[in-house]
Amino acid sequence: MFLDEKLTDPGMFLIRLKQTLSALNPEPQEIKTSDDLAARWDEHQISLASSLEALREKLYAPTGGSDVPSWVRSQLGVSIPQDEVEQLVSTLRPITSSVHEDLIRRIGTRRTLIALLHRFKERCEWHDRDRLRELAARSKRPEDALTAELARWLFDQGLSPITRPMTGGLQPDLLDPAVLYIEAKRYRDNKNARRHIVQGTHELYDAVARLKGTKYNVTEAFYVVFREGGPQFKLPEVIPGDGWVTLPVVIDIAPLAESGSRQKNKPIELSEDELGPT
Repeated sequence: MFLDEKLTDPGMFLIRLKQTLSALNPEPQEIKTSDDLAARWDEHQISLASSLEALREKLYAPTGGSDVPSWVRSQLGVSIPQDEVEQLVSTLRPITSSVHEDLIRRIGTRRTLIALLHRFKERCEWHDRDRLRELAARSKRPEDALTAELARWLFDQGLSPITRPMTGGLQPDLLDPAVLYIEAKRYRDNKNARRHIVQGTHELYDAVARLKGTKYNVTEAFYVVFREGGPQFKLPEVIPGDGWVTLPVVIDIAPLAESGSRQKNKPIELSEDELGPT
């Protein structure tokens, strides 16, 4: 099973493509000594074995010749197997196609999830503002109650998030093993609000880092902040991580007297440096 996953993993195909591109366009090397020539000979033999020299000749010959000088070619004394170009290209074509399809899928998935979360944000702010505040006020764990609302919304949209699963000893708030990772926080006044929001991104970073390298490896995480009152915070659209990105969404369910045009104070802007890993 592990071998099958690796043989069909677009990530492995991407590595193969990067290696091929690097071999086709190597760093320039000046050949001055016999040792330099011997080193180039070894690289040439490796390229011949993988048909890369033939493909390189095919690419560069029409525009001025091979990247291998003629005097070096005469010293190497080996013909370029031009007939193997098509075979190499046919091998790379399905690899390229797999990487392309996975890229389109990832872009589509992210755009869909962002659209769903912004739709949920609109529903909360336009229609459920008072009900959600009452729900949080009645609950002994208001953050969990608000997260459960989001879980039900995502389930109705066709996803299957799991509430507070254990992952490497840490608990993200929502995790769909296929595509979705969400951490949620809420605040209702100015007391420790900034520290609470920043702490939430650090908790998210710790949890996602522990998933790295597993079958639940996360490339996009969503950070949802519910505002019940207090200052407004403006979060960056994207927070870079170590091999993933965090996409924040702030949902304002504060009373209308404290929101929108009635908000007297300018939103507090939090930077990527403050929210990102240090």
